[in-house]
Amino acid sequence: MIVVDLAITRIKQVIRSKEFYFYVIGFPLFFLILFGFLSKGWAPTTNTLAIGFYSSDNSVIDPFTGELLDMEQEFYNALNSHQSDKGLKTFNLENYTDIDVMDADIQELTVEGGIELPDDFTNQASNITRFYASLILTQSLTEAFNLYPTEWFGINESLYQITPYLESSANLVIKFHGDVTLQTTMQAYTSIWQIMSEFLSNFTVIHANSIWSELKSTYALSFDLDLSQQSNNNSISTEVLLISAGTGDVVEDFQSEFYAKLLPGQILQTILMSAVSAIWLLDAENKTGMLKRLKLTRLNSMQYLGGILLAWTVIALLQGIFMLLFAAILGFFSFAIHPLAWLFMLLSMMLLGIITATIALLLGSFIQARVAAPLMILFASTIHMFVAEYYIDIQPLFSFAGKNFSWFDLIFLRPAFLVMKNSMLMETANQATGVLFALLLLFIWAVIIFAVGSIVFSKYKLKYAEKE
Repeated sequence: MIVVDLAITRIKQVIRSKEFYFYVIGFPLFFLILFGFLSKGWAPTTNTLAIGFYSSDNSVIDPFTGELLDMEQEFYNALNSHQSDKGLKTFNLENYTDIDVMDADIQELTVEGGIELPDDFTNQASNITRFYASLILTQSLTEAFNLYPTEWFGINESLYQITPYLESSANLVIKFHGDVTLQTTMQAYTSIWQIMSEFLSNFTVIHANSIWSELKSTYALSFDLDLSQQSNNNSISTEVLLISAGTGDVVEDFQSEFYAKLLPGQILQTILMSAVSAIWLLDAENKTGMLKRLKLTRLNSMQYLGGILLAWTVIALLQGIFMLLFAAILGFFSFAIHPLAWLFMLLSMMLLGIITATIALLLGSFIQARVAAPLMILFASTIHMFVAEYYIDIQPLFSFAGKNFSWFDLIFLRPAFLVMKNSMLMETANQATGVLFALLLLFIWAVIIFAVGSIVFSKYKLKYAEKE
């Protein structure tokens, strides 16, 4: 009960502190709101972006006109020549012959993203444009029945010739590789959709005129059709998949992917910032003689340390829940996640509270509070951004037992971030394996840091407290 009573006392001390709400809650909430709403404002880019271009497309011959179709080159030209509303070139294209090399360059930020065309791009794109072109021609030729009754035979034959186009089907899928946490990636992705729609719409008119020219020549039709005004009435359908570079995973909901990095990153920051309070608490109790009086009471060092760690475990849990509630109010987070995901996230917050409080106590044991606190704030304000992949895409150094490891795994924050991120994206119980592995690493970190902290704090800080 002594440990619990001490923990309750310390929780009250922290909650009553004005600095707690300004630095610990205010800062993370500011960045959460800023980055959260920026992600909702993705729009076509106003700067020229460097993107990769990879294609395995094969040309095809139109069965009716005998025309050799190379839509890949045409689409490449459309991308390369597209300009923004401000007259700036939208993309600088770099050709790739290896998709893995392109993904590597995307991860190293050499290019902002990469377009991958399928091997049947020309076939699918031409099916789409010729389907809609045939609709345009069918409408125009049907109207011509009343205008040119002497040419009914040629009109009938023309309608018969374009019928196969109406029976064609298409499933055009383009892949855009990128990092969903980067705004430039999302700007490029939005622009690809726009250019693709314009490209198919333009070629619908081009192919309508091409087919009409062939029909007019074949059946000696004397009239002309104005096909340029018809295409806007038809919706062109296609799909541009967003692919996470290096993983090959399709990002079905890039907003969720974005928030699955943003939210854990800000939760890490707020828990780290609260550890600063532990430094000032230790400093205050040292100056008031609390540590000296420990030897005169039944309270031992482990109970004293346990009270602090229990307090910050509860504080970390409350902070994480508060951030999730606030994010849900803003529309950044949905509570409809797998029940196991909640368990994993709450456990990671609690373990992170133990770890950060222990590190704060170790730092405050050997460095004066006025120096240790700014160091902790600086650490909290920067390291979480790298661990949460705000600025870089972390590359694995080696694999072991089917898991990838990097230098960032040496930072205790990394598994905590992975637990929360993967939990937010978890849809089935089968996906719990990867989360459990990261949770195990976090637990190991907590045990190691707690053991080191207990030994150092007991043998050094408490031993020499009376000399300070």
